[in-house]
Order: sequence, then C-alpha cells, then structure tokens
Amino acid sequence: MANERRVHTRVPIETKLTELYSPQNGRQSVQGIGKDVSIGGMCILCAVAFTQGQKVTMQFPLPDTPDTGETLRCEGEVRWIVRDSLAYLIGVQFLNLKSTDKKIIESIIKQQRSGDSLWVRLLSRLKPARKVKSS
Repeated sequence: MANERRVHTRVPIETKLTELYSPQNGRQSVQGIGKDVSIGGMCILCAVAFTQGQKVTMQFPLPDTPDTGETLRCEGEVRWIVRDSLAYLIGVQFLNLKSTDKKIIESIIKQQRSGDSLWVRLLSRLKPARKVKSS
C-alpha cells in the first residue's frame, strides 16, 4: 500500500482459513488463505469480493499445530480490498480480540520474526551428513 498507516508489525503466514464469512451474507463460508498477520489484523487472499467496512468472522489453524486441530476464531472488519488477478486481497482488522487470542498471535509473530518455526526446530535437530571419501 502506498500510504502505509500500519501500527503493528506484520509477518508472513501461510494458513488456510477453515472459515471465512460475513453475517451480512447469511453465514455462507468462503475459502481464504491468510498471507500475513499482525496483532491488529490479517491480509487474506480469497475469491469473493467483500466490501470495505463489512464485518467478517474467520477461523484458522495455528501454525505448527497441523495435527492437533487447534484453531483461532475471531471477528474482524474489512479495511481495504485489492483485486489481484482472479482473486482479492482483503485487509481485515481484528475486532474484540480476546486476551488469550492476542497472546497467541503475539507468539506467532515472535516465532516468525525469529525464524523459530516448526521446520526450523526440526531441521536444527538433524545431524549434518557425513562426507563420503571418494576413491
């Protein structure tokens, strides 16, 4: 965005939203992918056009917990929309975020900024490959 007004640091995140709908649209859920997140909101890629100011409810799995089914569910307001090829990028500002959810998002941001994701932790446990002597 040319006129940058963000208050909070955003970090990249790639998470499929398990739920994304607007109560104004009769609670019909659409597919969406979270592209980045901050304590204030999330950028979402989706195939459906929302309108600026529209209230949405979303749910997404927490990073590094694919097998546990842990999700974060929250409400937001669409702040901006950009048409991107065949899809839309929407900026959603979180509304009424519970303190426990806020702490979860803060830990996601901290992990992403430090590079401390599940894959980094797993790869750090691997032993380096031994060099094979050539004959």
